[in-house]
Amino acid sequence: MKALFIKDHNQTPPYTHNLQRWLDNSSISNEINDDKFEFITELNIYYIESRYSEEIEDLAKFLN
Repeated sequence: MKALFIKDHNQTPPYTHNLQRWLDNSSISNEINDDKFEFITELNIYYIESRYSEEIEDLAKFLN
């Protein structure tokens, strides 16, 4: 998705690990059907959890 962003916008992509944001900013966003969008939405949850697991645990401890 980063490569599509660079191709579409001819600039350095934003710093984010949010797959939905990448999709929204890509030229293929209108080609994604509902099933694929749901899959990306679900995958995004697990991606963020695995990428930021320690920070999520620290935040949960802070909030409780």
